[in-house]
Amino acid sequence: MNVRNHATTILIGIATVTIAATTAISTQLFSGMTTAVEESQFDLMQATVESKIRNTEGRAITRAAMVADMRGVRQHLAAQDREGLVAETREIYQHQHDQFGLSTLVFEVPPALALVRVHAPERPSEDLRAFRPSVVAVNADHAPRHGFELSRSGLNLLAVVPVNGPDGTHAGSVELGLDVGPMLDDLDESFGLDSTFFVLEAPLRDISTHVNPAALADENRVGNYLKWYSTNWALTQALVTASDLGSIEEPVRYTRDVDGVPYGVLLFPVRNIAGEPVGVISVARDFSPTRAAAGRSLVWQSLLALFASVIIAGAVLVIIRGLLLRPLARVSSAMRELASGEAGAPIADTDAMPEELQEIAKHHETMRAKQNVRTLYGPGESS
Repeated sequence: MNVRNHATTILIGIATVTIAATTAISTQLFSGMTTAVEESQFDLMQATVESKIRNTEGRAITRAAMVADMRGVRQHLAAQDREGLVAETREIYQHQHDQFGLSTLVFEVPPALALVRVHAPERPSEDLRAFRPSVVAVNADHAPRHGFELSRSGLNLLAVVPVNGPDGTHAGSVELGLDVGPMLDDLDESFGLDSTFFVLEAPLRDISTHVNPAALADENRVGNYLKWYSTNWALTQALVTASDLGSIEEPVRYTRDVDGVPYGVLLFPVRNIAGEPVGVISVARDFSPTRAAAGRSLVWQSLLALFASVIIAGAVLVIIRGLLLRPLARVSSAMRELASGEAGAPIADTDAMPEELQEIAKHHETMRAKQNVRTLYGPGESS
């Protein structure tokens, strides 16, 4: 093999392959870091949803407890006075409805009779035992309950609080229901989370007999679920399919592209106060900033790898040619002269050569001196 023709190429090739392999490994590591960043985003999305639900439940319980402590409410509920309860709380309901999304306000008496609905006072009293276990439980053990539940009006986040009469004995309960729309709107406006609440269709149709018929329309159906509220229904339809909602016991995470934009999707299962499945909250966030950062990093790594390859190639050329090839060429030329019978001139700049070539140059000088002797005195005298 010709060192001049092949050694430099081989060394540069080895360096280039090494840099390429290192770049590929670092790219894989960065890809893993990108995945970890997106997982942390999913964690944050889930924590945000859970926190928002807890805060909304807390507000519902607080407001229900305030109503339960009103003197007029306690007196009218103990007397089972429908008109008195409506008169006492009509303005409170309207204010809370307009300002905070209060959807329902119901007073119940044991064991679970809806005495009067302040939001719909014209409706008659109704026995709730067949489909409202939370009301049954509160009137049995006198402990408050809160969570998502279906009522005749549809899905709400409910707080059911016991009410004592003027004599301190249990008189019944007050139920306050918050619309889920403002909660999802806040997730969108405050955290950039496009959210949709899906409700299981079968129990919705069975229990919520006073729901707006538009909520039951076919265009809202996804598998066994109906869209109850959405901040971006068109996007949700592209991100969430019937198979995605098939059977969800724990939160589900995945990414999906829509029109070239990557989204992280979290499906959060929701159970009612009794622990039964009632629906799913889907939450989506644009993951393109994370992906864009990964793309920029890959470009910069590639450019740096190319730059490093050029620098190393130049260094190899300088070192190989300056320290090895040029001195080796001088030694080779001098040895050819010696082999042809000519003593020739001493090899120049031997001090700058590698030690191995200096050793060869010394042997050349010894042989050159002998050749000079033969030239001057002839073969016989040189011996």
